Amino acid sequence: MKDLSKVFTPTGVELAGDLPFYISYFLGSYHGGRNESFIYGIVRETVYDYDLPGAYPTAMSLLDYPDWNGKEVFLEMSGEDFMHNYKNFLFKSYTALKVEFKFPETVQYPTLPVRLNESSIIYPLSGVSYCTGHEILLASKLNCEFKVLGGVFIPFKNLKLHNKHDIKTSKHVVDRLLKETSDGKQKVVEIRNPLFDVLENHYSMLLNDSTLNDSPLNNGKKLQSNNMKVNETSLNTKSRGTNFFKTVKKLVVERNKYEKGSYMNQLYKFLANSGIGQMARGLNRKKAFDTKSLKPEVITAGDLISPLYAGWITSYIRCTLTEIMNNSPEDQKIFSCTTDGFISTQKGLELIEPVEEDFFSYQYYKARENLTGKGELLEVKHFDVKGLLS
Repeated sequence: MKDLSKVFTPTGVELAGDLPFYISYFLGSYHGGRNESFIYGIVRETVYDYDLPGAYPTAMSLLDYPDWNGKEVFLEMSGEDFMHNYKNFLFKSYTALKVEFKFPETVQYPTLPVRLNESSIIYPLSGVSYCTGHEILLASKLNCEFKVLGGVFIPFKNLKLHNKHDIKTSKHVVDRLLKETSDGKQKVVEIRNPLFDVLENHYSMLLNDSTLNDSPLNNGKKLQSNNMKVNETSLNTKSRGTNFFKTVKKLVVERNKYEKGSYMNQLYKFLANSGIGQMARGLNRKKAFDTKSLKPEVITAGDLISPLYAGWITSYIRCTLTEIMNNSPEDQKIFSCTTDGFISTQKGLELIEPVEEDFFSYQYYKARENLTGKGELLEVKHFDVKGLLS
């Protein structure tokens, strides 16, 4: 999607097929991390700062390639119809929606983001939101009432839809790839956007890059991290999965050969985190100081930019974090959340082993188990017995 801006030109609209009709839903539903403060002032209690370990790389390992032939673009639809048709496919799909919603007053931490202005996003009990299928799935679990005002559904390539018989198509569904044949019936015209193939090719090259293992910075030292033992046999990167999974797992294995906090350990951490950074680079057209021109310049898009992938990853982390927060006892305070963690008075959350009913937490726990050989949901980054200033 490097040339996304060119799509929205007269020539681009003509040449991009139906992309201009639905890409705005994915752009609108990309919101980055959840960053909020819930309490202001001085708190004199023991507080714990929890993080989702390896948040963005873990989410990236769960990605799959989009099945463009299964894409559906739809207009207005009731929340009941939408969940009846798509509930079982929302996690393993790229789904972006515009919804009107209302949560019960008892929900402490609503899940649907609403943009106030260029820099502010809030999570109110009611409003109109551009969101992902993840967030609607969690909102439904919290008994949110909603109406779909428009959206698009693109299943994962490896998601078995059984010729779509599992989806009971609503009369509101409008698939812009449907064309009438001479006998009056409809058929799906195949379309594939080649711009997304660059991701698969890039990760394939990375997997074959021997320089990742033979860096002169190693100095002949390969230290196994004491806090994360890794069984390399069980983590064979060529055994299964997409190139997303294989790449993340390879980097996790390499990182944990070195002592935590060491240069090489941090280097592999940054390599793993850079994937989501490149997928989201340029989507918001933010400015950064340019050392060549010596002035702020708009950050340009890169070869890996993708609102589908960036939106899926960030919303999955938002949902995992929000699900945990909503499961916290009411007598425990949560002071703030920042992207992949939160500060709370509750002790022992790093010991959580989620059950399947806690859907996003459970998926995260199992993903960490597949990547590292050790299931984990939260880790304690810091704690302070004196309290904090919020």
